[in-house]
Amino acid sequence: PRMSAEVTEPPQQQPPEQPGSQQGFSLAELTASFNRCRAQPGLGLAAYADGYDQLLHFLRSLNKAFYFVVQDVDSKLRILRSHIVGPEAASFSSIAGMLQFESAGGFAGKENGSRTLLRLHRALLFLVLLLDRLVSAPADKSISSIAGESYNESLANHHPWAVRKAVGLALYLLPSRETLLANMAQQNACDAAGVRQLVTEAVPCLKDVYDQTQRLYSEAKALELP
Repeated sequence: PRMSAEVTEPPQQQPPEQPGSQQGFSLAELTASFNRCRAQPGLGLAAYADGYDQLLHFLRSLNKAFYFVVQDVDSKLRILRSHIVGPEAASFSSIAGMLQFESAGGFAGKENGSRTLLRLHRALLFLVLLLDRLVSAPADKSISSIAGESYNESLANHHPWAVRKAVGLALYLLPSRETLLANMAQQNACDAAGVRQLVTEAVPCLKDVYDQTQRLYSEAKALELP
């Protein structure tokens, strides 16, 4: 059965940039953060959140097309960080530790860390597919087609019809593929070939974290938390 989405309204307007977000999307920091995450036993939670900060910069560069995803990711990161530095911080140093701690309490509370991370986890697959295809798809393939396929193979499985419809319409608000790549090149102080190299290095790292997280959630029987 389809899971309910966090946001069911169509995209409205772009949220304001958060402090520090002017630094842009750093592919090197993205890869470094997720490498730190997977180097820690049980997957480091703070490093996961740091890596996701970079993905949030990338999502914002997509203009209004994925506004509702930006909103949801931003909200979930705030909740996750409140657990990481909260009174039970020792239980939130890793994804495995968090799942073990919260499963003992029946995953109680709407804003528990496991439920929160599950939403980010689902969006991570979309971002992995999108980044990979952004640099690897044939040159004549449009960004709306690339993003649409990536969405349909990931987040669409967890969103109600109203959100899927809104995304389908909003795909045409995306900047061109050339513009996106040019912006990424500028933010990463490299040329188009450099962007492709950085993305090619980042994608396997992100996919590995996704696969390990999927396995941890599966073992905890937590993949369908409401």
